[in-house]
Amino acid sequence: MHQETNPQFLPLLIDFDGVLRIENDPAPFLRDFLEFLTEKRIPFCILSNSTLRTSGDIRKFIDTVYLCEGYHSMTAAEATALYIKAGYNNAAVYCSENVMHLFDDVRNYDYPEVVVAGDLQEGWDYETVNKIFRHLIRGADFVAMHKNKYWKPPGKEISVDAGVFINGLEYATGKTATVIGSLHPFISELH
Repeated sequence: MHQETNPQFLPLLIDFDGVLRIENDPAPFLRDFLEFLTEKRIPFCILSNSTLRTSGDIRKFIDTVYLCEGYHSMTAAEATALYIKAGYNNAAVYCSENVMHLFDDVRNYDYPEVVVAGDLQEGWDYETVNKIFRHLIRGADFVAMHKNKYWKPPGKEISVDAGVFINGLEYATGKTATVIGSLHPFISELH
């Protein structure tokens, strides 16, 4: 049952990766923290800079620790999809298959108004970078889900991230990507 939040508290923004989830495990005392927020009816929103997950994935993880309702969650991929749909009719989207469905109604690779770059992991290659480059020099706008330099996937070694390729594309085209990420001002306009 959904409980009303306590009006004396402003909503709490909580980062998912590295705060609530460490590697693939719940942070120490996460259950206690969630129980406290629920008991005190403190409103909260869980944000993730991930371009590999959706808020549904966050909720599944949280539900394995403690079933709580009434909170919001959002990832950088979802924020980017909302941003694109609010301003564009079609987009060439380069991101993980896990979140590609978020862009189903705007994807168009023929003459896109905007190029969206997210995390392709091992999918970043010369051919992909050139496809994006060509869209950009033909006039498409440039939006990046995030611009991280590197990251450490759970259970793997540290790796370069999408920011390395986005910076290179900015250099080659002279365009600056609009970087959404989990703390872009656009997100604050959603609530």
